[in-house]
Amino acid sequence: MSSLRRPFVPAILALAACGGDSGGPITGLTIDTLADGSVLVSNPPHGLWEGTPDARWRLVESLRIGSAVTREPDAFGNVVSLTIDELDRLWIADSEAREVRVFDADGRFVRAIGQPGEGPGEFARIASVGRGPEGHIWIADTSLGRYEVFDTAGTRIGGHRMPLRNSGFWLSGLFFQVEFPEQTLARVYRIYRLAASGTLEPDGRVFEFPDPPPDPPMIEYRDGGRAWTLPAPFTRNYDWAFGPDLDYWWSDGEDRGGRYEIRLIDLASGDTLRTIVRQYEPVAISDAVRVAGVEAALQNVRVDRGLWSAERPSERAMRVVPRVYPPFQNFYRSRDGTLWVRRYIREGVQSFDIFDEQGRLLGQPELPAGFGSMSVRSIREDRMYVIDTDELGVDYVVRLEIVKPG
Repeated sequence: MSSLRRPFVPAILALAACGGDSGGPITGLTIDTLADGSVLVSNPPHGLWEGTPDARWRLVESLRIGSAVTREPDAFGNVVSLTIDELDRLWIADSEAREVRVFDADGRFVRAIGQPGEGPGEFARIASVGRGPEGHIWIADTSLGRYEVFDTAGTRIGGHRMPLRNSGFWLSGLFFQVEFPEQTLARVYRIYRLAASGTLEPDGRVFEFPDPPPDPPMIEYRDGGRAWTLPAPFTRNYDWAFGPDLDYWWSDGEDRGGRYEIRLIDLASGDTLRTIVRQYEPVAISDAVRVAGVEAALQNVRVDRGLWSAERPSERAMRVVPRVYPPFQNFYRSRDGTLWVRRYIREGVQSFDIFDEQGRLLGQPELPAGFGSMSVRSIREDRMYVIDTDELGVDYVVRLEIVKPG
């Protein structure tokens, strides 16, 4: 078994020995090679764009697919996933309609794939859509426990049984199937290949990742004699992102005295290759926003469980809600090697910390209005694809051009 647990420990110790977890503020950019051969990149609060503001990147909307008008092909019920084929066509999975709709690069509707049902080419619960070998489109159905595979012309190629009910993905010609041992937040990836017979066959490798951080503090909600708990809002995020060359970015999301860390791990060897440390200014959360976050979670409890009489949490329960935002919300690896870390820079205002391939902080891009409601699904060299949901709950798929001056 390939394991990332043991190689991870020396990297943490080496980082602590170099002051990665403690010490005074980072006042200047430094790039150091540690005793174990890994690279430590320490970033001060301001990035490289600080001295050259004209170099700042901008995200500009160039395409929006979606409509509030029912019965139109761009009227989505619930967009759960999307992928882009080699002709820049968008394959958009709608779990409510139980089909995948294809739009060309100009947003024109091309075709719909699938329909409700359990037969070949039909779906019960679409979980994801992605590209596989030969550019074929793999659509995961977790209810039926299978993948339906189509070529880019919309012709069904075949189907594959899911090794597990969790959907997997293709990366560098390998199929990664996620497992959650013993119902924990830890995750393991078993690696499969597409055999000559056309079936998914395990190749014997298993990548095991570090244990997740402790469970976040919980808030209790009561409905008569029953009680329900949910994680407190605004707690830290444990996150990861894959790159195209079997590289894996990982962070426990912990605040280390106004710093966060993200580590690059080589999946093939299990070694920590690079650690990015970023000094930042924590952002306070007002009591009004803290209460609103708890109320939003309570509303989800009411809707999901039908507990319409669920009480507000007590003042004691509110004490576990953080008073500052976590270091970041999540992060993404772009195909050009940059790392995009989404975080709050002011109360209610989100942006990205963008790091180059070396791990140097470039700065924060200029974002379009309303970006806070957008969910990032893919970042390419010059484009970002997001799902935007308006105040009426209508989903839109949006393409943002990444404008890089110079």
